[in-house]
Amino acid sequence: MTPDESSVVHSIGQDLVQGFVAIAHETLWLGIYGTVVVQACLVLLSKKRRGVRGSQVNLAAVIAMFAIATVQWALDLAGFIIEGKMTLIENPDADIGVKYGDASGVIFKIVAAQAAIYGYMALLGDAIIIHRAWKLKATHHVWIFAVPCLLWLGSVVATLLLTYCVATIGSDIVLGNFTHPAFCRNVQLVTYVMPCATTAVATALIGAMALKFARTRKSIGHVDRVSSVGTVHKSPAWYVLLLLVESGVLYFLFFLIQVIEVAPVVHNWLAANAGLSLAFKMFVYASSVFIGIYPTILIVLAHSRYAVLDQVAAKTSSSAYSYDTARPVQHSIAPHFSAGTVQDISTFHVQVRGREEGIELADVVRGDEKTDAKNGHREY
Repeated sequence: MTPDESSVVHSIGQDLVQGFVAIAHETLWLGIYGTVVVQACLVLLSKKRRGVRGSQVNLAAVIAMFAIATVQWALDLAGFIIEGKMTLIENPDADIGVKYGDASGVIFKIVAAQAAIYGYMALLGDAIIIHRAWKLKATHHVWIFAVPCLLWLGSVVATLLLTYCVATIGSDIVLGNFTHPAFCRNVQLVTYVMPCATTAVATALIGAMALKFARTRKSIGHVDRVSSVGTVHKSPAWYVLLLLVESGVLYFLFFLIQVIEVAPVVHNWLAANAGLSLAFKMFVYASSVFIGIYPTILIVLAHSRYAVLDQVAAKTSSSAYSYDTARPVQHSIAPHFSAGTVQDISTFHVQVRGREEGIELADVVRGDEKTDAKNGHREY
């Protein structure tokens, strides 16, 4: 065996080992993702939400993202099998270097298709994140939501351009990223930067909502429960908001890693180190799962019966809130918050404003949510 043949065999062996580990890792995460998707479907298909248009749209998005993640996993598995079959099984008498080149050409087409599909999955995820931030009413300034919406439109344009690259002029992909031509490399970078910026803005809005929520609860006289050992027990809604912020930060870092990796210095450094190359390959293979699991968790948290605020009792009398004193007036009843029904976070300050204006909670209607004064629960 010549030195060139030995080098090719080494490359094939390294590809197969890394591919096996990366696919096993991706399969594990896909199973976890599937569990979250099942939970989301059960929530969105419940009797209370089955006929709600927003729930139907969310359900379609959740199923579409999981389908794309499954297709990505199948393409990864197909690429792994094709390389081993074309280089080690078919045409045993042919030059191994030629066979490896032919296999690489086929695998490139698969990876290029995955790059385009990945962009459309990111669009669905970003749309859900923006919608969740909007439903939380993180700010009363509607124009602020124009920022993530414009970023999302930028992602749409970049994804379409990336699709053009895949279909026509893309020529080389290493570790999941275009290296040539420069236009395709830059377009793919934009498809990482835009979701990264969108997630940063949406997470900042949710963080602002969490702070506003804490201040508002304090201003209306709600006191956190303190245990006998001095532990402060905050509202379950506070912990949900905190979880949304923390997971949003992780999702932001997920895209930031991909942005940094595109830099030539970092890209070459990863490609030259076998251990780092394996770690990043595992990350790339599982990226389609990561990009779908966070928006799906957002939907589960937003609609879960036990994840967020309990609704204020609808049978209470009209509650007013004084702008001048910033305290509940004498005849009002301070709201009680505990674990219970769905997504009161999104209507929390609407309810507070209702008190401020002396409006019955039964008259507060927002979107597809309405308080039913008769039976004391929220309809969807």
